[in-house]
Amino acid sequence: AVTLASSLLLSGCGSSGGVPDAPTAPATTTSTSSSTTTTAKGPTESCLCVFDIDRTLTGTQGDTTKCPDNLEKKGVADIAYGLQSHGDLTLSALAQHVGDTFCAACYRGICSSGVSSGKNDKEREVLLQAIGGSNASLSSTWSDAHIGGVKSALVLNAQHGAKEKAVRQIVDWFATQDVLIPDKQVYFFDDDEGNVKPFEQTGFNAHHVSCVTRDTQRGSSVGYCGATPAEVKRTSGVTVCQASEMV
Repeated sequence: AVTLASSLLLSGCGSSGGVPDAPTAPATTTSTSSSTTTTAKGPTESCLCVFDIDRTLTGTQGDTTKCPDNLEKKGVADIAYGLQSHGDLTLSALAQHVGDTFCAACYRGICSSGVSSGKNDKEREVLLQAIGGSNASLSSTWSDAHIGGVKSALVLNAQHGAKEKAVRQIVDWFATQDVLIPDKQVYFFDDDEGNVKPFEQTGFNAHHVSCVTRDTQRGSSVGYCGATPAEVKRTSGVTVCQASEMV
């Protein structure tokens, strides 16, 4: 999703066939007073899941009434979508349960259009841990797509409507780490259709998420509660939310 604030938070799946063995680590669960978060284990297959941040890994700040499965992280600021929306970081259902999806077996990354201020280490750390930590991404370094280029699997400031370019660079970066991932085993998830449809003809898979809850104050172009684990499917091709699903 597009982040409108000028300063933001951060920011193949079968046989390996000659690709070095992926690192593994035991899955763990962390209990909180309101939910249980599953931490994904390390990659075991040569596939890659890349997630958008705002309204994909996160939901609307502080709203756990409309979004009862979301988890507010008190004291961790999230200024996505400007001063009228900023508040405490609120993790989507997906962010709490990446380890319960097929992506638990894959390498994982982040691709956001948000601008990195370099001032919100807490939010970046929470989001990195949500996708499985550096064991899943092979790095804890965040890259700015416009300044310095993509040098990790954690990418900020990616061009809205052209995230497929940043995802290509993420795949290329993994190759420099001796991890070769076929295009058909790359899966991207974003709440904004404008970031999903450009993946057509790339060979990558991309899926529109947060379909059931949309932010009507922003013309429903972005999600509201964020993605759910059920939306993260091992489906080939590019899919977008249907009008009948969107609320």
